[in-house]
Amino acid sequence: MASWKIFKEHWIVVSLYFVLSVFFLAGGLWSALMYGSVVKAQTKVVLENPVEAVALHANGSLELTFSIDAVNPTQFRLNIISLDWSVYLTNSTSRTEPVISLAHVYVGSTIGANVSNRNTSTFSYAAFVSNPAMLSKIRGFLNYSSAEGHAYTFESAPYIHEFRFYAWIDDFTHNYDREEYLNELVRIDTRYITGGTT
Repeated sequence: MASWKIFKEHWIVVSLYFVLSVFFLAGGLWSALMYGSVVKAQTKVVLENPVEAVALHANGSLELTFSIDAVNPTQFRLNIISLDWSVYLTNSTSRTEPVISLAHVYVGSTIGANVSNRNTSTFSYAAFVSNPAMLSKIRGFLNYSSAEGHAYTFESAPYIHEFRFYAWIDDFTHNYDREEYLNELVRIDTRYITGGTT
């Protein structure tokens, strides 16, 4: 009975306390759910269906092509920061040039470049190798490999494709340059390298 009397005397304070408690509890639950969704998004966004191809043209030039799907099954739109594709051969016999770099394409942040929520975007690239010095390096790699028992051709050489997909989760606006502690939370950074993803 005494507690009811106290409530009647201080009903404004008690009611305010109750309302604020519910507000902060709801805010905490919403924040935890949103944080969980963001962390889940970082594991759900994946690179799939890579297609690597090489063609030797009649004029002796080499065409390297690559495409890959960025799959975004989450509720968030992803704003692309950068896309980076490169192709190379590992030349373990050379101390001066252990990697024969054949192509590199970098695309930085572009307004409107995004992957919509619950959507898939395909990224495709092509590069031509026609420089005689570069073709000579590949030929040297093939000749050495042949001496080691590998029957590689221009088309079947073990080219390594690397692709990096780097994006921000769109729904969270903040100063990405100054609020460093938030960057890790809202960043999607996934890579493909011939044979798998990281």
